[in-house]
Amino acid sequence: PTPAVCGDSPIDALDFIRQFETKASFDRGYYTGPIGYIGTDSTDIFVAIRSALITNYNNDFVDEKNVVVKRPQSKVSIFAGAGIVKGSTVQGEWTETSHKLGVMSSIFPPSPVTLQIASIPNVAWSTAFIEELVRCGVTQFYICPGSRNTPLTAAIYKSTRSNTGVVRAISVHDERGAGFRALGYSRQNGRPAAIVTSSGTAVANLYPSVVESSSDGVPLLVITADRPYENRDNGSNQSVDQVKIFSSTYVRWFRDIPPPSDDVPVSLALSDANHAVTLANQLAGPVHLN
Repeated sequence: PTPAVCGDSPIDALDFIRQFETKASFDRGYYTGPIGYIGTDSTDIFVAIRSALITNYNNDFVDEKNVVVKRPQSKVSIFAGAGIVKGSTVQGEWTETSHKLGVMSSIFPPSPVTLQIASIPNVAWSTAFIEELVRCGVTQFYICPGSRNTPLTAAIYKSTRSNTGVVRAISVHDERGAGFRALGYSRQNGRPAAIVTSSGTAVANLYPSVVESSSDGVPLLVITADRPYENRDNGSNQSVDQVKIFSSTYVRWFRDIPPPSDDVPVSLALSDANHAVTLANQLAGPVHLN
């Protein structure tokens, strides 16, 4: 609590910390990083709620499985906090903290590590694709879970954790219901929500909401997982022809995004995501990304 540092009731705040945080084995560490001086005629104190720790490593180490772990020469850890006051909410404070971390991390060059450490290319592409949608203003996702759209689902839930209170995801087992829930959100807020489904007949269940989105001029983003090209039209399980499955009479734009490949830059998928959101808003209707 803020009073523990410089508020009106430090004794009460410290009692609160001892009572609730100690029992939970929560190590608050240093409350802040005060820097400054107190003199006879003047005082200048700076209390930091953002700080960084630089750790230098001299060598690698062996973990509990006797595996040699390579460590970088140095690592920068960035910390940020928020002042908790009356009326504070978990989502609001977490979002504020994320903004503070973003300001500090912006001084570092973008790192490719997040995509390179992905277990499979689909995970890397899905992560980048969803983050691009979020940057373009798509923050509400309705997910119809299935094995084929798992990389997209995992990327969305990762985004909800890194953008707490901003990005929201709701799991809906019925695709038709998910379509109309997304349509209602888009109609109310004037910007597209996204529906994410698996492949096969799940896609066809979105047709009613796509038609209504088009007829009423409501922006909507339809994202459907599909089989890779080599597994189409050969009787594969849970597959139908999803290419332009929705009539061009209703859909403002369709894009069959190619699967990850060394020959195709990830920027292609990001450009498609950006363009899809732009058209859904400008042309006021549904856009389909397969």
